[in-house]
Amino acid sequence: MSRTPLILPSIIEAISDEPVKVQLRAIGERMRDLIAMGVGMARAEGTLTSLLNAHAVAVRIFEAESAAYFKYVTGGEELLRSLACKPGCVFCCHLYVEVTPLEAVAAWNTLREERYHDQRRAVSDNAARAIGLPPDQRRAAKVPCAMLSSSGACSIYETRPFACRGLYSTSAQACEAALNTPVGIPLPPIRSPALPRALAAIVGVGINAALADTGIQNETLELTTALDTLERHPDFPARWLAGERVFSKRF
Repeated sequence: MSRTPLILPSIIEAISDEPVKVQLRAIGERMRDLIAMGVGMARAEGTLTSLLNAHAVAVRIFEAESAAYFKYVTGGEELLRSLACKPGCVFCCHLYVEVTPLEAVAAWNTLREERYHDQRRAVSDNAARAIGLPPDQRRAAKVPCAMLSSSGACSIYETRPFACRGLYSTSAQACEAALNTPVGIPLPPIRSPALPRALAAIVGVGINAALADTGIQNETLELTTALDTLERHPDFPARWLAGERVFSKRF
């Protein structure tokens, strides 16, 4: 099996500390091997279970690496205490969220549970509002994430996308200002730790590399429209695993 080149995203290329870049690349390769193994097992078994289990392991690796960053980097614990992110702060929950197809399938698998009936309906409603909107127009439209609960918390927190896991801010006011900035106007600066975002980016690169290596559709997707696609076509995850292109970008 040929291996797709692991191309570092710009947020990692901008890191000046070479040992950190080497470590992030190693994490990406680890993700590639983990997900590729999950794909092979899932295909052999004829179900998505092993692949979803591999995704769950990827989540645990991400969380462990993120926690280690805040614990061991100089000033990390102070930075962690300064973060404004908490339930009820939902400004970032109105943004365009890019996911790998695997993340979309994992989130959809969670939403299949009966208790998420309202969220599935919100996916359909929100997709109709968000389809075709590029990131800046999506932000301006303030379409909330379908997984956002009435209490201001993520209803699928355990399977939320890596992009959400890696995004932190030290100022809710700065996030609010960014959300309310008109299209075409430069966004105000937001102090956000770069390494968790870089970690989320390399995890996505590793996952998509594994999907490419195994002949599975692997470009990044917009979360809401991807979930809407899966909700309307419950047979698509199995067909996607078999190598069929089932997602369209649709912004």
